[in-house]
Amino acid sequence: MQTLHMRNALNSKGFTLIELLIVILIIGLIYGLFVSNLNNKKKETQHITLQTMKQTLLLQPFKEKSEIICFEPCQECFIYNDDKRTDIAPFSLFKSAPKVYKKDQFSQLQPHSFLAFLDSEEKLQNVCFRFSVFNNKSSSYYLVEAQKQFYLFRPYLKEVAVTSTLSDAKKLLDMHEILPRENRDYDF
Repeated sequence: MQTLHMRNALNSKGFTLIELLIVILIIGLIYGLFVSNLNNKKKETQHITLQTMKQTLLLQPFKEKSEIICFEPCQECFIYNDDKRTDIAPFSLFKSAPKVYKKDQFSQLQPHSFLAFLDSEEKLQNVCFRFSVFNNKSSSYYLVEAQKQFYLFRPYLKEVAVTSTLSDAKKLLDMHEILPRENRDYDF
């Protein structure tokens, strides 16, 4: 009787080999999925540059607006869809803060600064760059000086123009791109 009781105690103290293999298999699958997902997030952000960010934002799932916001000191940028931060890993577009210009109502090129951003924790964060696309496929209209290049972001479906001098960039600026094209009589 004692030997039978001793055998049952020995048999019930551990896991079977099959149980251990199943646990190891489950842990391996979970780890594989996590690492694969993490690598995909890194790949998504590796191809975002000033020249590709407009197309990247247009591919995002959004209803009203998708945007890239870079916070001071301009080392990390994030993608926001409809004012909610995505789970895409932070990325960098700039080595130092860019200079951003916009045309004023007199068609003069003026430095542009961005308003602070209120994050999900209700903290104001200073913004060094912000670029938006909207559901009608229009986008922000800027001239950006970064990495010794000038990038002209046009408001609609035109590609980003890149020049090496400010005078060449000014030639590309066209106020007619943001004004209505039709001749209408307005009654004010």
